[in-house]
Amino acid sequence: MKRLALLLVWLIYSVRSLVVLLKYFFKKNIIVLDLDNTLIKTANELIKNNKKFSKAFKNAEIRHDFVNAIKSKHPNQSDYIIISARRFNYHNITKKYLKSNKEIDYKFILVPNPLIKYYIYKFIFSKKNTFVYDDLTGGHEDGKIIFYEDIALKINELNKTKLYHSNQIEQIEI
Repeated sequence: MKRLALLLVWLIYSVRSLVVLLKYFFKKNIIVLDLDNTLIKTANELIKNNKKFSKAFKNAEIRHDFVNAIKSKHPNQSDYIIISARRFNYHNITKKYLKSNKEIDYKFILVPNPLIKYYIYKFIFSKKNTFVYDDLTGGHEDGKIIFYEDIALKINELNKTKLYHSNQIEQIEI
């Protein structure tokens, strides 16, 4: 019964995510932001809080310089989509945090892994000018940072998608 309930929650969340993505289908330019270690400094907080995501996320800081730099780089953009690879059971924590730290107008979805982001860019945003700001890393909480180079290469092959990752994000900051 518990598995059925989890499946139902996942299906509802998936439909909600699809509705959010479809809102961007008619936009000319799309700005995609990642959360962890791109928009928000979460790595150190995860380590400090013994990998307890809810505590770490409450204390994580928004990177204000990064947000201001993105706004400067895309002055005509009024809204953004945040796509983050994390478990969907963190949806409410994420939503609460983003509402309390509202620096930009956004919609957000969570995906189970970084590869899903690539498929979103390829199949849903393929005809749009898409600017992706994503460090494409994981494993910060374990002190073993993984750079998803294979996914970065795939994203870079897409015609209308520009990926800014890892050290490129640092260079964007003012």
